[in-house]
Parts: sequence; structure tokens; C-alpha cells
Amino acid sequence: MLREACAADALLEEARREIVRLTPVEAHERQLAGAMMIDIRSESARERYGVVPGSVHVPRTVLEWRLDSASPWANPHIDFDRAPPILLCDHGWSSSLAASTLRRLGHEGIGDVIGGFEEWSAAGLPVVHVEPESLAANELPGMASPAGLPEPRKPGVEQRAHWEAVLRERPDRYGVEASEPARATLEALRGVSARDMLELGSG
Repeated sequence: MLREACAADALLEEARREIVRLTPVEAHERQLAGAMMIDIRSESARERYGVVPGSVHVPRTVLEWRLDSASPWANPHIDFDRAPPILLCDHGWSSSLAASTLRRLGHEGIGDVIGGFEEWSAAGLPVVHVEPESLAANELPGMASPAGLPEPRKPGVEQRAHWEAVLRERPDRYGVEASEPARATLEALRGVSARDMLELGSG
């Protein structure tokens, strides 16, 4: 039995009209190209299920203050000039509302991940497990950097090499959701023998 739509549903629908919604694969591509992934999940969820490598943890409760460049409590590690950040929550609901709020703070192009971390993990995209955050008495939550985690790759030769390696290893991972460059790379690799792939990978 379908439930009736409520005011929260309308609010969510409105928010999603204002932001950029990305599949996990699209979000991964943008992260590789330099966009910063901002994880707004709880610390317990991150500890239990893992985190996206290179992401920055900013709890939802302090998000607006950490991402407002005029705020004295802004996270200094978040670079809006590089590319609009991508928000990640558990299932892709609260991230949409949060992204809409950040747009009202003046941040255009803010995106979120459809399906959240659950779909990211299900797609087989990178996940690492880290030690629980331990804040000192004078430390504020949401001020951490992605220290200790791999930084997103820069676009260009390195990104193409990454795509080639991923598509050789798991050509089924991206499928129709892959970007045009990724699909072109996959198409180019279809006629390459396994031996040639190994030689290409070691070159």
C-alpha cells in the first residue's frame, strides 16, 4: 500500500530540483577529477561501514558553519575553487536537503550521491576503513582534513591511466553509467588480448 505524500516529500522534491544529482559512478568520476567528497554521515556509520577514500567528514549538524567561507568556524581544508563539492549521506536523502541548503549559502553546482553510501558500496567503488575520530578537548567536529586517505587524482593522463586500469580489472563495474571517456576506453580495450593488457598495465 502506497503512503500519501507528506510535506517532507515536497521539500525533498523541491531540493532535488535545485541541485546536481549524481550516480555513484558519476560522483566517483568527479572526485577523481578533483571534486571533494563531503561525508555527512554519523561517526558510528563511518566506523561500521567504512568511508570513501579522500572524503572529508563534516557531520550534518555543523555542515552550514563548516562550509560557509565567511564563517569563523569554516573547515579550511574544503576547496570550493577546485570544483563544487559532492555530499554523501547513508541513503541519498538527507544529502539532497543539505545540498539545497548549501546552494542557498551561495554554492552553485553542489551535488549529492543518488542512493548515498549504500549504493556507492554496492557499486563496488572504493571504500576504506579508518580508526574512529578522537577529538581533543579544544577540537571542533567537522574540521578534519582527508589526511591519511588518498587524494583524488588530477584530470588528464593520470585519470586516463586510472580508467584503463579499472576497466581492465572490472569492465562490468561501470557499464552504461560510465562517462563518455570511460566508455570510449572500454570500447578501445575490447579487442585487446589479455597478454597485451598485461603489457599495457606494466608499461
